[in-house]
Amino acid sequence: MIPKSTISYYRRQRARTKAIDLEAVSSEDWDWFQGLFSADGNKTLNRGKYGKHYIIRISLSMNDDSAIAKKCMRILRTIGPKPMAVPCGNCIQVRVSSKNLYFALKKQPSSDGVSPAYVAGAIDGDGTVDHHAIQFGQSRVPELFDGIALFFRRSGTPVSTWSTKNNYRRMYISYQTLKKTHVLDFSLRAQRIRQPLGRKKRLF
Repeated sequence: MIPKSTISYYRRQRARTKAIDLEAVSSEDWDWFQGLFSADGNKTLNRGKYGKHYIIRISLSMNDDSAIAKKCMRILRTIGPKPMAVPCGNCIQVRVSSKNLYFALKKQPSSDGVSPAYVAGAIDGDGTVDHHAIQFGQSRVPELFDGIALFFRRSGTPVSTWSTKNNYRRMYISYQTLKKTHVLDFSLRAQRIRQPLGRKKRLF
């Protein structure tokens, strides 16, 4: 006969693995969150006295990325885990502990291709506004850079790419390209771009 204390222990262990509901958010929100994590997130497995802790962190600018952090928190709350926003110098870290989410997230994009919302999330993580465009840079996850460049090529809107002396890769994505590919619909950072003025029509 199994002691009641043993049964109670394993019930508590199972309860610690909280379920997540990925269908509670739209596919666009989930894709955006995955893109954001790929560009600016990390996950760690901590082993402590009371078991394993599956930690996901996304680091954002304290001054410039409050709207991105709020959207990230909203998506996480809807999925299930309870996130925290932790100040860290000039950054704000969105942290959450979830075993199921830990294994659901990957740094590399799918080999089948990425969606406009996924690209938007990556841009919100590692992009910067450059006049009427976004500059996106990435060196830690080459598959992410390649996947985004492939997305624009497949969309018929190839973008300029180059590498710096230390092999840091960058791409230049114009406002019109972002708009045409619908990345602009989902990227909070790209929506800060001042829309380029059109050419003035000749009166005569």
